[in-house]
Amino acid sequence: MKSSSNRSPKKLERFQCDSCVSHFPLKSQLKTHNESVHQGLKPFQCHLCPSTFSRKGDLKRHSEAVHQGLKPFQCDLCPLTCPSKGNLKKHCVSVHQGLKPFQCGLCPSTFSTKGNLKIHFESVHLGLKPFQCDLCPSTFSRKGHQNFHFVSVHQGLKPFQCNLCPSTFSMKGDLKKHSEAVHQGLKPFQCDLCPLTFSRKGNLKKHCVSVHQGYYLTHSQMLHPKLEPLKSSKFF
Repeated sequence: MKSSSNRSPKKLERFQCDSCVSHFPLKSQLKTHNESVHQGLKPFQCHLCPSTFSRKGDLKRHSEAVHQGLKPFQCDLCPLTCPSKGNLKKHCVSVHQGLKPFQCGLCPSTFSTKGNLKIHFESVHLGLKPFQCDLCPSTFSRKGHQNFHFVSVHQGLKPFQCNLCPSTFSMKGDLKKHSEAVHQGLKPFQCDLCPLTFSRKGNLKKHCVSVHQGYYLTHSQMLHPKLEPLKSSKFF
């Protein structure tokens, strides 16, 4: 009888993509990769917004997170809940570990992921808004913002109901902001030039533009006063 130590280990079969360096343990995963990445196929259509997906599981997660507001992954260190384990991991790395290794080359902003840095650079410094609404001229820097716009503006869906008043919202985050500003009276955004405080950063920007010489100082300009202030058209 041969000793188990003399047996050669079974070779793990891997499937290599012909178009890139990616490889997969299952042939089905290679097929999905080819169809979604190299062919751009996204056959799974959301019935509530224009989003499409290459995998049925991604459509399910999108529906649960965006349209049902489900966030089953709870952070162990704070009350935050996330729609996916990946989002929870990013949150822990950036918020609780303070790791933001990706530095913008044009301002002091740092990010926890390379993708967020790319979005920041394209939207803030290049002014790109590549996602066009199919029903109106609105454009957006993120696909998610386009989807929320479509659902709330063109479909009129506002599934998140305030439990203290009749107000309804298309996004759970907007309901939270409403509750904090209207029912709790929270105004965490302080003007650096006068005592006024605001419930939203957008309202603070509008205040600075209209009251304080038509300019709003960004975080970058506060750190680097020699930078030229941005005019209101940068934000509106």
